[in-house]
Amino acid sequence: GSTYMKTKEKGAGRSLLKILGKQVLCLVLLGNVLSLAWLWGCCLVTWIPCDSHPYISLLSITFPIALLVNVLFVAVWLILHRRYVWVPLLGTLLCWGYIRDYCPINRSKDLPEACLKVVSWNTMGMGKAEDRDASKDYVKNLDADIICLQECCEKTGIGCSAAMRNEKKELHMMD
Repeated sequence: GSTYMKTKEKGAGRSLLKILGKQVLCLVLLGNVLSLAWLWGCCLVTWIPCDSHPYISLLSITFPIALLVNVLFVAVWLILHRRYVWVPLLGTLLCWGYIRDYCPINRSKDLPEACLKVVSWNTMGMGKAEDRDASKDYVKNLDADIICLQECCEKTGIGCSAAMRNEKKELHMMD
């Protein structure tokens, strides 16, 4: 009689683990679907005018995090249950155009004709003349259409010396 009870208890424990395992899989799948909805929302919010809905448009800022979460779900499904790995893969594939816009990969060395080359540089701490000369030559050789120099205030001089302000004007005049 006691052997029958032990077997029955083991069977009950196993079925409870099966039920809990299925519930955990369902919760992970729900989390994956919600993260896909988040990713798709980040993509679709680009079609909403930000001047009429400024708070909704802030969702697009979270795009890289949503993308990372969905990539992590691929790893989760590979560990837990390989059958569901298609969920984050297919969901992310549906956003492929937005992913390419966010992190473009240009394989050709030739830039498209309508392409703008923008250089952004934090100039704080470039007080030495030799640093400024080397940086100025480097920026000129980049052949950029737009050059943005941060932390270089022309009016107050905070963040750059008078020589740097003159170089900034000279860079602004470059063709």
